[in-house]
Amino acid sequence: MIASLAEHPEWDVPRALKEIRTALHLTIAEMARIGGISVPALKNIEARRQSPTIATVESLLRPFGLKVGVGVIPRGEP
Repeated sequence: MIASLAEHPEWDVPRALKEIRTALHLTIAEMARIGGISVPALKNIEARRQSPTIATVESLLRPFGLKVGVGVIPRGEP
């Protein structure tokens, strides 16, 4: 999953979130629960009907050791 993200810096946040979810074989409901957001919100983000806040993206990425940067990158030292 990390390699795929690194290979595709052109992916926007909705695409990156969907790629992470599918790479980990998670349902939308599972990823929404892990990230602490509603299922409809995640569906709308992935479908590009809703733009997530940075805080929402961070809560979806944090459980997987990822954070928002120039793109979606592995979490680590600042």
